[in-house]
Amino acid sequence: MKLKSWNDPQRWSLHLSEWTKKLRRWGRSPADSHPLFICGQQRSGTSMMIFVLRLHPGTEVYDESRDSPAFEDYCLREGSIIEGLVERSRAEVVCFKPLMDSYRAADLLEQFPRGRVLWMLRDFRDVANSTLHKFRDPNRALRSHLEGDTTARLGPEFTAEVLDRLRSFDPRCLGEADLSCLRWWARNRVLLDPALRTEPRLRIQSYEALVEGGRGIFDEVFRWAG
Repeated sequence: MKLKSWNDPQRWSLHLSEWTKKLRRWGRSPADSHPLFICGQQRSGTSMMIFVLRLHPGTEVYDESRDSPAFEDYCLREGSIIEGLVERSRAEVVCFKPLMDSYRAADLLEQFPRGRVLWMLRDFRDVANSTLHKFRDPNRALRSHLEGDTTARLGPEFTAEVLDRLRSFDPRCLGEADLSCLRWWARNRVLLDPALRTEPRLRIQSYEALVEGGRGIFDEVFRWAG
């Protein structure tokens, strides 16, 4: 979600919410905070979720960034730094959007015993369509790799096992939509990790259910997130 215009009411809603929260927490000692990690594939509703969480009075939010207190080159900084941000926070829940670290969902839950992971999941066809509409040549690295250029930089979810599976396809038969769907598969297959299947601190949230259910579904998410 891009908030380009200074006249955009969403932009001002965010600014007003942030300043109101800072004023309310002025002089307070750090709260008994816990982290919430928003994970998933790009174009799956993670930005929408972060936008709503920013408006909530009980949150402090660190969106993905090239350089910020919580992120370096769009990846989470080391665990001790994240722990420090949570410990010093005056909010009930400290939210992070580490999309590049989504493959580490199980590790994040192990490292942060009070942490939770909200995994946004959207239909693969809609994600592919949205990706191709939003980004210019988003599958260049994956296409190059499947064509034999092993120097092409891929995300960490493209493990040796994943790449072996992908190499079974003839790249000449794969269109851009196919490649986008394969990227969706590579990211979301993390959810098949046995350590996550029965983990109550992981919530898989359907994008479609949020859009259709509105406030009621968001309230469910907030209760689960604490």
